[in-house]
Amino acid sequence: YLGEPKTEDINSLFNYEELENSMKQGYDPLLEDGVTIYGLDVARFGDDTTVFARRKGYVITKIEERKKFSTVETASWIANSYLQEQVDAVVVDTIGVGGGVFDILSNQGVFCVSGNASNSADEPKYANKRAEMYFRLKETLSIGLKLPYDEELLEELMATTYMYNTKGQIQIQSKDKIKETLGRSPDKADAVALTFFANIAPKMLEDDWHG
Repeated sequence: YLGEPKTEDINSLFNYEELENSMKQGYDPLLEDGVTIYGLDVARFGDDTTVFARRKGYVITKIEERKKFSTVETASWIANSYLQEQVDAVVVDTIGVGGGVFDILSNQGVFCVSGNASNSADEPKYANKRAEMYFRLKETLSIGLKLPYDEELLEELMATTYMYNTKGQIQIQSKDKIKETLGRSPDKADAVALTFFANIAPKMLEDDWHG
């Protein structure tokens, strides 16, 4: 699939060649020097997939998915992985059923960040946190972020477009619109983008970001 260029919309957020290079580049241990963050996009509907992305430094080291998992099963899945390694934060999509997963993980002592993409962005030029986290992903790609070989992730990122709202702020095409284009929800792309939801330092105190 990496040999077949994808059509780019005039408002495409990502460049195919840049994504291709990111997925082709070889392993460099120096890229993994940094915080370890989980991004968890929790399925809201029966045909969507719950996806977990792991980023260590400048490498997305893992993308896993589960279908038809309950909130308890999802929380158990992530908590088990969390306990097996040193993780600085788990960013949970808390819109919809993700809020329940967030609560369960927090009660189990997992350090979580509420990744509500509709919240206000840190930088006023973005319409919301969804736009901000996707642009942070884009900026990190330009300085060497490594993505895994994944055709679905590539398609989802290529389907992501941006525009300006009436206030002149940057916003990202809605998840529902992307789903109409692809025939599926961009769950992998959202999980990866969630790892850029907040600037997280190693061993942060839970009170700094909880809730």
